[in-house]
Amino acid sequence: MKIDFHFPHDAPPKVLKKRLEDVSRAINGAIEFGSPAGGVKNVSGFWADTITPGVADTEFTVNHNLQYIPTGIIVFSVDKAAVIYASRKNQWTKTQAFFKANLATVNLQGFVA
Repeated sequence: MKIDFHFPHDAPPKVLKKRLEDVSRAINGAIEFGSPAGGVKNVSGFWADTITPGVADTEFTVNHNLQYIPTGIIVFSVDKAAVIYASRKNQWTKTQAFFKANLATVNLQGFVA
């Protein structure tokens, strides 16, 4: 949902009411990450759905094409008691981020943002 946050000082009450309802609706349940299968909804980011390398603590690349350098990854699901952590963060780009997992072959679903 795109919201027009411009509130003209002379807007009629109906316009102000509509804009405030839109903001309220967005904050109260319309903000979504989406899903790995369905894609991103209205939170900027990239769904990473991958299996980590077969050797623990081996770097893997997430190609995200966000066109900005992400901050990190929010791990939504792993099939082992694994820790997913950033690698070479100073070398992340607008299209790639690097991570490692402390265990081998972890099924990972995470949101890179």
